[in-house]
Amino acid sequence: MGINDSPYVVKPIVNGIKTICPYYSRWFLMINRCYNPRYQADKPSYKGVSVCNDWLTFTSFKEWMEKQDWENKELDKDLLFPGNKVYSPNTCVFITRDLNALLAIGGTKSNLPRGMTKRTNKYLVRCGNEYIGYYDTVEEATIVYKKHKKKRLVKIANEQSDIRIKEGLIRHAINV
Repeated sequence: MGINDSPYVVKPIVNGIKTICPYYSRWFLMINRCYNPRYQADKPSYKGVSVCNDWLTFTSFKEWMEKQDWENKELDKDLLFPGNKVYSPNTCVFITRDLNALLAIGGTKSNLPRGMTKRTNKYLVRCGNEYIGYYDTVEEATIVYKKHKKKRLVKIANEQSDIRIKEGLIRHAINV
């Protein structure tokens, strides 16, 4: 679906080791999420997600990415606009892996609400990478999870220097 118009080799061999251009890697993963049926079979939340026309060309995406704070971060399409289904320069930012995990809202394979795992007769709750505790009922666990997630999103929002990310986190906290 995308066009790799790179003027250089994006997967060079350096000192005998195959490497990959970090710009190409992020671009390829985005294209794969949106247009690979096998990927979407495993992650159905990406069905119906698309890439803006400009970013279907690698060098256009790379030009945007070079101006971003992207190192050690993941491309996110719905922090700024919860529920967004289009990757574009106006809707995307780079965020840490932990923050991306915290924002995840899709269903789980266990059919339990996000953040929950059944352990014998109790429900283990975790929010992002943080373990919260064990609870007797799904309802109790859900309340604790949502309360904790909202509090954590607001705390992280207040630590942000990028106003777009701060406002996006507050919107997510309101929607929890």
